[in-house]
Amino acid sequence: MTPPARRCPPGTRRPSCGLEAGQLRPPALDALEWLQQLDASGVGLKILTHDIDTTSAAGRLVFTVLASVAETERELIRERVRAGMARARAKGRQLGRPRRQRPLSKHPKSARVVAALRAGHLNKAEAAKKLRVRRTSLSAALRPVRSGGAFEPPSAKIDPPG
Repeated sequence: MTPPARRCPPGTRRPSCGLEAGQLRPPALDALEWLQQLDASGVGLKILTHDIDTTSAAGRLVFTVLASVAETERELIRERVRAGMARARAKGRQLGRPRRQRPLSKHPKSARVVAALRAGHLNKAEAAKKLRVRRTSLSAALRPVRSGGAFEPPSAKIDPPG
């Protein structure tokens, strides 16, 4: 993690860089290792919003305690999210994006668009735009066609682009 560079205040005896607390998000052990690397390079860290200066022992202590608390908080949030997802699954709820309500083969324009696509009048992007679906959805719907599968809309007259 490379924090954004800030100008060092004039008159400091050691180089230091100022950050806001929201810019630091590494786990506690990574934060300690990062702090040691900065210290070995002769750079001090000052967190401007909390008035923490890691060039002193007390500042280092406060920094490590805050990093540990932040990591614990992230872990608790992660556990709550997992528990909520498990509870939703147990209730039979579907997680994620809802499935498409109507199969693409039932779309009123699908026969003409697929015929134009096969005839070479449309490419997949244009066909998807006409059906108001994503190109990947169209490709997924056409996949069974290539392997001799089910998606066979009724035959339709081909409308050349124009």
